[in-house]
Amino acid sequence: METAIALLVGLFLAAAIYLMASRALVRILLGIVLLGNA
Repeated sequence: METAIALLVGLFLAAAIYLMASRALVRILLGIVLLGNA
């Protein structure tokens, strides 16, 4: 169970960094929201 949670947090973090690397404002905001959830 802990492994699944760790993988999920890693996935959220990777998606947040990917979205914040974009230049679109909506994607940056979604990245910040995902980063807050990670």
